[in-house]
Amino acid sequence: MFLVAVLLASLAASQFLMRSWTLVGFPQEIRYGEAVVLDQARRVMAEPGLYPEIGKEPWLLDQYAPFYPFLAHIVGKFSSSPYGGGRAISMLATLLSAVMLTLIVRRSSGIAAGLLCGAAMLTMMEFLRFGFLMRVDPLALSLAMIGVWCNLHQKTSVRIFGAAAFFFAVYTRQTTVALLLVSYIQMWRQEGRVALRWPLSLLAVGLLFYGFLVLVTDGAFHHHAVMSNLFHFEWAEGLKKAFSSFMPWRAPLFIGIFLALIPGPEPGAIRPRRARTAGFLVMGLALGCCVQALIQFVVPISDPAVVNKWICYGHVVLFGYATWTIFRGTSATRGDGIGIDGVRIVMALASMILIGRIGSDLNYLFEAGILMLLVCGGAIGRVAPPRALIISLLLAIQVLGGFYLSGLQLEFQPERLLEMKERHRIIDHLEVYPDPVLSEEPWALAQTGRPLMLGPYTARQMYDIGLWDGKDLIAALDAQRYSAIVRAKQRSYAGLEHDVNGNVIIAADGLPIPYFGPWTFNSVRSLPLEIQQAIEGNYQQAPGTTMIERVTKYYLEGREIWVPIPR
Repeated sequence: MFLVAVLLASLAASQFLMRSWTLVGFPQEIRYGEAVVLDQARRVMAEPGLYPEIGKEPWLLDQYAPFYPFLAHIVGKFSSSPYGGGRAISMLATLLSAVMLTLIVRRSSGIAAGLLCGAAMLTMMEFLRFGFLMRVDPLALSLAMIGVWCNLHQKTSVRIFGAAAFFFAVYTRQTTVALLLVSYIQMWRQEGRVALRWPLSLLAVGLLFYGFLVLVTDGAFHHHAVMSNLFHFEWAEGLKKAFSSFMPWRAPLFIGIFLALIPGPEPGAIRPRRARTAGFLVMGLALGCCVQALIQFVVPISDPAVVNKWICYGHVVLFGYATWTIFRGTSATRGDGIGIDGVRIVMALASMILIGRIGSDLNYLFEAGILMLLVCGGAIGRVAPPRALIISLLLAIQVLGGFYLSGLQLEFQPERLLEMKERHRIIDHLEVYPDPVLSEEPWALAQTGRPLMLGPYTARQMYDIGLWDGKDLIAALDAQRYSAIVRAKQRSYAGLEHDVNGNVIIAADGLPIPYFGPWTFNSVRSLPLEIQQAIEGNYQQAPGTTMIERVTKYYLEGREIWVPIPR
């Protein structure tokens, strides 16, 4: 198994490096949010600074603590690409997280199990898509993983270093707390109340620093941090993001988790045979909830929303069973066995809830994936050899499946990158227009170091929850304050072309030929309708500035530059 683990880890690391290294220096925003972070890194040393007054121009909301923008600002000076510094930080942080995961699992289950878990992490969809982007998530995760590893040691100096890592993890991304909580719960279960001095001391230092940030920003940091957590949740979309890739991306891991949680013949266990029987029955119930996902994967005939709901029910069953194992743990497993594994799964599933917030994406699954792998990896060294081998094989399948499926992802194919590069036409056109410029596409300004007047996503969400009415922006538009406005729309396919016999027409690429509906605004990050109407009442399209980007064969994005109507 050791040689197999080495081979799989080498494949996973090589694939991640090749995929990310080719994109680290790519000069365009790959996913929405990178340009906003790039602007935050600029504002570390430029006006208006981080955490500007909410509700006034510029309409920006800095959701996270200042650690990552400061670091990206420093590292960015050594990159020729606007996003290169931030992406390099994220790529290295993701690799560091995989290394730390390997070392943590190695302590209890050996190097082969550790390598399997590290390889599985690097082939998960969330890390393949977000593990190298200019976002705060990879750095926060790597710092939390360092903290977990340090807490496994008894030396005070090492634990102090771990507490510092947790501190910076939270002050990189405030919601990175699942690994922190599990780590200190495990310490408490192993060492008793004396261990509470570590999390309580960390909490005290964290609150003091929070007070310091609030003081030096005149309360702005608090307002920004609180405001960003008031955005609406969209549960149907959250279920889609969390579970639409369950089959086949996460199915092996899901089975492995149950095999890890179901008790074996541990010393001191009460009625172990009955507990195992109950565990396998619960596992069967959870897998039964996921049968539709398997059918849908083979023959897509069901409503995907219904399938996602059933997968969610399967995870609810897992949540209930994991909760039960927390209190069923014997003295032999106290703090380091099934009991703490139950805590890990409960915290993993709880952390997934945040993906339901509008605008969230797979990066909100980082901690959940790590915690699930810790459960499987730890079980390999604890359960009987036959079951340990099955869990190892499931992890190997997880790696091979992710390795194969990642090659089918279309978002970073050469033709897609060529489409992205055409964005330079908008940026080039903007050179003749002086600041301030208003843009619904942050990359149009941030990539050349120009200031953002507005964060489209956060501004739209503040408008939707009633914390900003947009009247001040409408007044600025009526006064034609902006020399130019970059507008953005989207166009989805409305149906498929048919021939005279009613058959779907297939193109040379083997895919059906679509026809498109009208251009529409993005409901998550386009400016509200009354602001769009104010733009159209005071500005007009600049000739020759339209740019259409084909995201997929069935989805287009369009941008135009609008200029003031002469008066």
